[in-house]
Amino acid sequence: MSGNVLGRGAKCLLAALLVCGAIQVGANGSAESLSGINVNQDLGSAEIEKRSATDDAAASEDLQLESGRLPAVEGVPPLARARNNNKTIQQALIWANNQKGRALDVDGFYGAQCVDLTMAYSEFLFGRRTFGNAVDYTRRDFSGFTRLSKSQTKPKPGDIAVWTGGAENYGHVGIVIAVSGESFTSLEQNVAGNPKVQQMSRHTGSMADIAFWGVQRPALLPDSSIPAVAGAVYRLYNSQNGDHFFTANHYEAESLRTAGLQYEGVGFFSANNGTPIFRCYNPKSGEHLYSANVAERYHLIRLGWKDEGVGWFAPNGGINVYRVMNPKGFHLWTTNLSEVNRLISAGWIKEGVAFKG
Repeated sequence: MSGNVLGRGAKCLLAALLVCGAIQVGANGSAESLSGINVNQDLGSAEIEKRSATDDAAASEDLQLESGRLPAVEGVPPLARARNNNKTIQQALIWANNQKGRALDVDGFYGAQCVDLTMAYSEFLFGRRTFGNAVDYTRRDFSGFTRLSKSQTKPKPGDIAVWTGGAENYGHVGIVIAVSGESFTSLEQNVAGNPKVQQMSRHTGSMADIAFWGVQRPALLPDSSIPAVAGAVYRLYNSQNGDHFFTANHYEAESLRTAGLQYEGVGFFSANNGTPIFRCYNPKSGEHLYSANVAERYHLIRLGWKDEGVGWFAPNGGINVYRVMNPKGFHLWTTNLSEVNRLISAGWIKEGVAFKG
């Protein structure tokens, strides 16, 4: 086992329900006993309470990956990303290389300018264009991109390279396709009066009348991406705080891996129909809890947790998914009974079968 706990955020579950009863975390983080909820009895067997169609739709929307909607993971820089982006670095570079020899006039103004190439690039990646003159890329934040000066980073393949200066100080932009030390290769349009996209050798210093400023970095998925497996619930590990995170959403798994979480494989499997596994989020700790227990779900919501709807559906039969908790409140969900037994020997508490997987 490459990590010992499951969940997401800075410290694992600040509120949890134990087999022998219930645990509530007070304002100071201390555990307080609750009554009336027996997790050992209710786990995976609670009757689903009826909710209005409006409430169900709202809960479902919480799992839609709109820009900036993913809860922050402490210790991992926020990932700029646009909704439904699933382009990899390789796909971005293939697109860029396919533009060689073309003269793009995306906006229909002033012929094929350098920014027409990057506008078309942004539209390919995110379904929306960047805008403005090249120099504006030094001060504007575009959806799906992170603006970084050369003091913050070195160029990476897939970046939009940005220069200041040039004719009437409009600046210049291009798409980075390869990097070697302080030098890089980029694809650029409207260089020395040539309207067509051509490959250029550049470096991070000043060149003639332009000076390299930095980059606009798109949120691209890594080429060594997580294999998409039908019905999989993916398990990731945050080395910053020792937490794990589970998701049945492949794009969310890819995004969090790009943000710095380690992919550990498929934790277990979901079903098209079955027992809903509810996902709740603690905005104070960054923690998530996954539960089939309706009473547990609504109890956490009353404590201030955010209802993120149904994470996935667990099969009604199949392999047991065990839930264990360490003395600090960190949880782990696993199908590996040997892993469970090792943790119990180390002082963890076995909370029984949470659901099937």
